[in-house]
Amino acid sequence: MSPQKFLDALGHLDDQYIQQAAEYNGKRRKFSRMIGTAAAACLVVLVSAAGIRMLPQRDTSPSLSTGEVYDQTESGTSSFHDGYAQTEHTGGVTIPPLDVYLGNDVAADMIAFFLYQGRCYVQYDTLDEDDGLIGEHLGTAIGLIDEWTPEDGYVDLAGSIGGDFYAVNGYDPEFMLCMKSDNGNLQLYICNNGITLQYGSELYEDRLHLSGNIDAVEFESRASWYNSENERYRLTEDCNEIIETFIHQLDAAEFLLSDQIPLEDGVTSIYETEIYHLYFKMQNGMTVHLRLYQNGYVCFDGMLDVAVQIPETEWQMLLDVLENKTAAQRVQVPDPDEVQLEKCLSDPELGGFIPNWSPDGLELNYAAVSYQIDRETGAETGTRQIMLDYDNPEKLNQHCSITISRTDEKGEYGWTGPIIDRDKLNAETIAKYFPASPDENNQELGVCYGNVIVGCWGRNLDAETVLRIFESVPAKAEENQSS
Repeated sequence: MSPQKFLDALGHLDDQYIQQAAEYNGKRRKFSRMIGTAAAACLVVLVSAAGIRMLPQRDTSPSLSTGEVYDQTESGTSSFHDGYAQTEHTGGVTIPPLDVYLGNDVAADMIAFFLYQGRCYVQYDTLDEDDGLIGEHLGTAIGLIDEWTPEDGYVDLAGSIGGDFYAVNGYDPEFMLCMKSDNGNLQLYICNNGITLQYGSELYEDRLHLSGNIDAVEFESRASWYNSENERYRLTEDCNEIIETFIHQLDAAEFLLSDQIPLEDGVTSIYETEIYHLYFKMQNGMTVHLRLYQNGYVCFDGMLDVAVQIPETEWQMLLDVLENKTAAQRVQVPDPDEVQLEKCLSDPELGGFIPNWSPDGLELNYAAVSYQIDRETGAETGTRQIMLDYDNPEKLNQHCSITISRTDEKGEYGWTGPIIDRDKLNAETIAKYFPASPDENNQELGVCYGNVIVGCWGRNLDAETVLRIFESVPAKAEENQSS
């Protein structure tokens, strides 16, 4: 479903969650089926029209550890001393507790979230690699929440996703936690609600540690982001002073609730005024994603309920650079399918068993590696399975999936279909499993190469085609068979 169609269908719902719907539904990856429980859950959106119900929110005053040294001397409200951040509130705005209760009367699903120590953590971003961000193992979310869950099911560790979660190195666990998917990706979860904020520094420095940790700054237009065009540009060093000034103003500005931003006649939502997306690529592999709106308003993508306003002079300096691209270079955004395929091909354990040939007309739909994950550390300790999925865009009923796993692998990652040894591989044998006149039913067969099984599952594939797929398995598989 395209972002526009999805938004049109949800046009009567709350603006903030409509925007999240575009992010999580219109821009989701084709291979989402294989990216793990936690990541798959992030493809649906919390768009409830019901009243807000959640666990009692614990006080989360901003007292966080950080290696930064920052002083907001002009306002006298925030300072860092000896690596400890402390803010004295004289006002500010409070983000209300997030609505995570869905009764049977709502026609929507939930964004990925889980409850921990009275706080609700919502998925913010997914990283292809964990880059040393995984900290202490803190617990295991049990999942179990869906739109049919009664209110008394919203207990600590419940959520719309399940799995082990960890602290994020360098970040306060009351603000950010993470989960590791079996495909190696790292999901970041933010407690973005029930928090009082007054100045930008309380978010961008106290919590996100923006200053001094930026590796690069990229941007794209609203149209590029909305249509998934990935027309991104990276700012050059000529913009360093402008970016530093922008961050200083970002930190010094006072927060207001996004729904309190004054709108011009005929404009019903701030999201109609969005013009750019700004990405601060951090040295630890994380991205701080900002949304820029007309008249200098800025929101953090992980906390859309609040915004700050940048003064006109500094705002125009940044805007001139973004609009004219005078100090920017076009960057190539990696295709997520290609990233996953490269991970499959380069896998040292099972990548050498991937067939080199696929039938004409079939196009790769997704590719995924599944790893063994150490529960306590989140480290990858071995490869469990590789899966490649192909479809024919011209013949909707032709499909092929290749799975590669070990003979002793059981359950979700094991091969459960019929198996033959490599020396029995011929067209006559394969025809017993993939008949010459295939019907609409799915057919499957696995070939054993020593302690590895290469499985083929498909529809409308004849024996000769399947034989050629298996015969294109690289020589490494033959070596494994003989050993």
